[in-house]
Order: sequence, then structure tokens, then C-alpha cells
Amino acid sequence: MEPGNDRLMAAVTTHRAGAERLRRPRPEALRDRDQLRGHGYVLGLLSACSSELCEAWATTPYASRIDAYLPEHRVDDLAALPALPGPPITQGC
Repeated sequence: MEPGNDRLMAAVTTHRAGAERLRRPRPEALRDRDQLRGHGYVLGLLSACSSELCEAWATTPYASRIDAYLPEHRVDDLAALPALPGPPITQGC
């Protein structure tokens, strides 16, 4: 049985509302990013996020606090990541 268009749209609306609730940041998360940037750190984010977050990224409270954002599905396209100033930061294994 195929769902009707109304049922499908209702399911999409419910799904997006749930995704919205899950991506709300804790207040300290925003505060900490603001403090880091206030100390001159440039912040980048490589995210294994959902497609809903990718679509809504620009409207999230994080967007203005992250200098370079690259969703994991675009890792092969590193040219999409804006160049960050300063030397590269590496993390050991």
C-alpha cells in the first residue's frame, strides 16, 4: 500500500520536527565556542551529520560560530572547505 501525499507530507513534517529538537545546542556549547573564538581560535567542523542538518546548517545557532564546515559526505571534496588561517592542526591517532 502506497501512502497518500498527505500522509507522506505529515511523516516528513514529523521527522523534520524531531531532527530540529535533536540539534538544539546546549547553552554551554555555544558559550564555549564563543569563548574560543574570542581568544582568537578559528573553528572548523567535519560532521557526520544527517541530511536534515546539512539542509538547515545556515539557520542553526552553530553556523555563525564555526568558521569552516564540511559535512562528512563531502570529505572527498576538500576544496569545499574554506582555507583556515594559520598552520594546520593535526591530531595523533
